[in-house]
Amino acid sequence: MTTVVRTTQVLVHAPIQTIFDYVSDLTKHPEWSGGELKIEAVTPGPIAVGKEYLSKGQVATQKDRPNTVQISEYEPPRTLAPGASAA
Repeated sequence: MTTVVRTTQVLVHAPIQTIFDYVSDLTKHPEWSGGELKIEAVTPGPIAVGKEYLSKGQVATQKDRPNTVQISEYEPPRTLAPGASAA
């Protein structure tokens, strides 16, 4: 099994809660993540541990690869841990 870890740092002059709210809304990731990506919420309601999403995008050489994404940690405004697995 291949594990992909991606870390990025960006300095933004805005309140931490504002930035956290934007970044933790996975449906907004296509706005800033680059590449072709689509994410939709599968589980209704607010962001919380256990909330699920379906993402489709390029992973390595695979285009439109579907993934199930689930929030495993969520502690605003500092911790967001989504995990993905092939759908």
